[in-house]
Amino acid sequence: MSIPTFKVLLAPLFTCILLVFGVSLSGLAVPVYAQESEQQKEVNGRAGVKSNDQTEAVSYVGTAQDLAQYGTSQRDPVALISAARILVQQNAGDAEAPDEEERQSDESGEGSNVPTTAQGMLDAARQMAGDDDTVAALIQDVENMMSASRGSMSGPRRFRGSVGGSDREDIWSLGNFRGRSPARVILRGNGRTDLDCYIYDEHNNLIDSDTDRTDLCVLGWTPSWTGPFRLRVRDYSNNGYKNYYAFAHN
Repeated sequence: MSIPTFKVLLAPLFTCILLVFGVSLSGLAVPVYAQESEQQKEVNGRAGVKSNDQTEAVSYVGTAQDLAQYGTSQRDPVALISAARILVQQNAGDAEAPDEEERQSDESGEGSNVPTTAQGMLDAARQMAGDDDTVAALIQDVENMMSASRGSMSGPRRFRGSVGGSDREDIWSLGNFRGRSPARVILRGNGRTDLDCYIYDEHNNLIDSDTDRTDLCVLGWTPSWTGPFRLRVRDYSNNGYKNYYAFAHN
């Protein structure tokens, strides 16, 4: 038998062998791919802030800002400490409410002397109180609360951005948040446009969102394990205005 004839006779046999093993290998590979798919779909945590809680948090933040303004004008350190305590309890210790005028004044080194963050309120209270041991103890108590309420592995942080006009969306990498520890993000805009906010985990699962018709977002969730999260800020208005916003996380 010639070699070409031998190859012709063996070709169907090799084809059958490849088909058999191909099917078998495919059958073995399916569970592996399925397992990877399930891992990709696993959601890191669940939202912990409902609509009523969001409304309440917004109210508390407003109250804290009013207290800070009163404490500054009346040089009342206790009022400033109370305002800081409210922000920390709402996991909003670093939340600010910027607008275009505030942004410009910040860049020029001028602007309002009313502190807008919990640490700023405590620093102002400490300066007003001087050597008052009672006030110092109250300040220390709130600072201890701030340390205990951290959700991010990097600690509380504050950011500023802007959306609107041709730039309709911002994406922020928030870093890693501790597993089984409550996480909170509060964003405040300048009131000119409607901003919607979304939190995603490392697998691009939507964890929480705030899509009402305001530019104040309150987002809260509890990660199931320590992992990275990101914030998406979207401007759905078409009025041509830029919205200068600030947000903070615990």
